[in-house]
Amino acid sequence: MFKDKVSFGIFLASIILAGFLQLRKYKKSVAAAVAAGKPAESARKTFGPREVLALLVIGVWVFSLFGPLFVPNDAWRDFGFGACCALDIWAFLYGLKRYQTGAWKETPNMTPLKAKLGVFCIPLVAFFIFWGALVTNSGVMAAEFFGTPGKLALKVHKKHTHDKFGDHYCVTADAFKNAYPVPMFRSFCGLDAEAYDALPDDVFSAEFTTLNGPLGFVAQDFKEVF
Repeated sequence: MFKDKVSFGIFLASIILAGFLQLRKYKKSVAAAVAAGKPAESARKTFGPREVLALLVIGVWVFSLFGPLFVPNDAWRDFGFGACCALDIWAFLYGLKRYQTGAWKETPNMTPLKAKLGVFCIPLVAFFIFWGALVTNSGVMAAEFFGTPGKLALKVHKKHTHDKFGDHYCVTADAFKNAYPVPMFRSFCGLDAEAYDALPDDVFSAEFTTLNGPLGFVAQDFKEVF
């Protein structure tokens, strides 16, 4: 299914990581139920269909952050923005209803303050999760199944970032502005330090190898054009 084995590896690792986190949450719920004198079976509802769906959504969202760079076309970006806003409103109303009905009290280690913060903070985070899971991953899948190879000439510049995971050597371009709502994920990364240092410090021309799908394109590789 995936033409890029590395992309498939990231996708699979994302699902496994999300599953591990959900299983860890389930074990904590069981421990809390036992500590409260309830049967362990009472905690199994925390690993129901809703949680499995959340697991998959989070998995594909992680993939959208660290997988291939997908740039949606204008039509898909606009549709995705509207869809994510609608889902965000639903997330807010759902959280508000759970708070008003006291359903949050069934969650282990949940306090009134955490419940109130969750009503307002979760929708803010959910927008980016919805964008990654819906806009980015649908675009990548469409390109994988229906895309055709292509070339794209762009003016790019280098971008070096550092975080707890290490150094990230990237190039970015104005054409990537639709890629993701957060600027730090609008770059083509994966370069090694030596290749990065060999690139010009100023803006330079580059030719990208792309996979052009009906919803946008996936940047697969690039080379400097002299």
